[in-house]
Amino acid sequence: MMPEDTLWDWYSGKQPAASPRPQRAWAAPPLPLISIVVAMLAQYLWQFGPRDQWPAGAALYLVAAALFGLHCWQLPVSNGVRNAGRQPLPSVRWQFVLAAFCLAAAAYLLNSNLQFSLLGVLAWVAALAIFTAAFWSSPLPGLSTLPAVLRLLRTYFNNPRVPLIAAGVGAAMLLGAFFRLHNLDTVPGEMTSDHVEKLLDVARIAAGKSSPIFLPTNGGREAMFFYICAALVHWLGFGLTHYTLKLAAAVCGVLVIPFAYLLASELTQDKRLALLAAVLLAVGWWPVVIARNGLRFPLAPLFTALTLWLVVRGLRRSSANDLLLGALALGLGFYGYSAFRLVPLAVAAVCLLSWLHQRRVGSSISAALAVAMASVFLIALVPMVRYAIDDPAAFWHRIITRMGQAEVGYTDSAWIVFLRNAWNAARMFSWTADTAWLVSPVGQPVLDWVCGALFHLGIIGFAVRYVRTREWHYLAVLLCVPILLLPSVLALAFPIENPSLTRSSCALPLVFLLAAFPLRALWQPAGNIQTSLQAAFWRTAAVCSLVTVSALVNYRIIFTDYAALYKLSAQNTSEIGAVVRGYATSIGDWDTVWVRAYPYWVDTRAVGIAAGRFGWDNVILDQAQQHLEELANEPRAKLFIFNQVDADFQSQLQRIFPRGVERRHQSLVVADKDFMSYFVAAQGTP
Repeated sequence: MMPEDTLWDWYSGKQPAASPRPQRAWAAPPLPLISIVVAMLAQYLWQFGPRDQWPAGAALYLVAAALFGLHCWQLPVSNGVRNAGRQPLPSVRWQFVLAAFCLAAAAYLLNSNLQFSLLGVLAWVAALAIFTAAFWSSPLPGLSTLPAVLRLLRTYFNNPRVPLIAAGVGAAMLLGAFFRLHNLDTVPGEMTSDHVEKLLDVARIAAGKSSPIFLPTNGGREAMFFYICAALVHWLGFGLTHYTLKLAAAVCGVLVIPFAYLLASELTQDKRLALLAAVLLAVGWWPVVIARNGLRFPLAPLFTALTLWLVVRGLRRSSANDLLLGALALGLGFYGYSAFRLVPLAVAAVCLLSWLHQRRVGSSISAALAVAMASVFLIALVPMVRYAIDDPAAFWHRIITRMGQAEVGYTDSAWIVFLRNAWNAARMFSWTADTAWLVSPVGQPVLDWVCGALFHLGIIGFAVRYVRTREWHYLAVLLCVPILLLPSVLALAFPIENPSLTRSSCALPLVFLLAAFPLRALWQPAGNIQTSLQAAFWRTAAVCSLVTVSALVNYRIIFTDYAALYKLSAQNTSEIGAVVRGYATSIGDWDTVWVRAYPYWVDTRAVGIAAGRFGWDNVILDQAQQHLEELANEPRAKLFIFNQVDADFQSQLQRIFPRGVERRHQSLVVADKDFMSYFVAAQGTP
């Protein structure tokens, strides 16, 4: 019969005694490799085989799950990684607290009219710094710490040594930088109207004409990415171009890698597993594409990894400082991308699980420290809260229109739509795909077929290890992934937008941690088995081979599949811009070339940017005939560009300018993107 407190001990994290039975060297080592191969076959069948043959793939997945689950169960039970002890509220500098609240109130009042102000930002930053300092658990840094820092630097430079794991993380970052920066000028190639709107806002910020807290245009957008781009333009001399947007996003995407490593290392206390997760994230097409797109998407996984790392580090080490910094990062993440707004739920889940599993040993966050964390979080949100109160319609527009029925009604009851969305989001790693060509090839799950197989085995592995060890971090990862998918799942009014690669991007660091777990199991044998150098070599070779295959598959997805679909789907503004630039810089002028607007065709503002003339927008909209008749008396040469199927405008040009010369410009993309130009020579030209 089960002892009275066994169930609670199991739930609260009390570790069972390690199994004394010896491990059989011939039984355990092959299981990870066999299960990975079987799972890869299953995922390959699902992704490339006939859709009606899914039962065969499911059967293979069940076999792989059973084998890998058996292996994970055979792994020894360690003593567990416990928190360092209950973290009480440190000695509080109450005069700092009072000053911080006064400065936060001033920041609320000064950041008015939906804009940041210099005094408002200074008050806000000072409030954050002073409040954090009020609860800092160690002596505040000052001039007295400078000699110690200088001694540390002198010691390092006298004997510089880079730890092997640090070199590995650096190599992962270099690999990630290659995938995010290689051919960045051409993949993706063309601008969309969304990019144009971004550049217009960046231009206003860089010129000092605007300092928005939040941008209401285009459905509502957080401002941090715009300030990053404006800094590149104003301070580093980059142009107001598509490439500047893409470069800023790509750099943010590279920065996700080290923080994903730190999060995985802190969660699992396994640096090799964390390194594998960082490498897979570096080459995965999902994080790469959203980082190359030139929009604010990579800020979501960046701040998610940073926030969860600090919070988990604070819980592991019972560090009030880390927990306060985690709360600060959580607040600042709200200025990055809207998908981050549900990360507080993941943070709450992590803290709750840590508390439930560690309360028996007195290791948890004190109530006072939790209040301090909430206060830091709220102070970080002060400008955003002011904006949300002043203009709630703009701030909540995107959420209201996706979750509610402000624009369209639900196709079914809300619960049915939610469950259907959750099912589709759960299958996004192996079956379903984002339908937006802007970020995804047609029918491509968010993971390649190698990583998809590893991910599903990782779920099994974490579940088995939690049951076996009752270590809370396994369950935390399994719960946080679906929580971080909610921004995609909650598109109840537009279920076609689910799954969404961008709205689910907060889950990226944890998804690749799960995918790395089977590779780690393959890399290291079960139990205390001592393997030969030859066996270790073959294990390492197998892991490197799987990573290499995944990298090559992802490279093809990014630079062949995605690049081709993007080129076919986006309008060829660069080709039209080249014609505009060629005319304006040779026989014509910028104000004597026009583009005739046509439904679902090019954004003429993007044409001007592609032509190298930011702000150029000579477009003919309504009353085209009247506009042409007014230009009949213009003595200078004129050039009109129009859609190849716009027969009405073509006939108007021929009637008003009968001596004009018409030309079809053949697109290098596809014939459907050919366009027409009509040149009218200057008056008096023979």
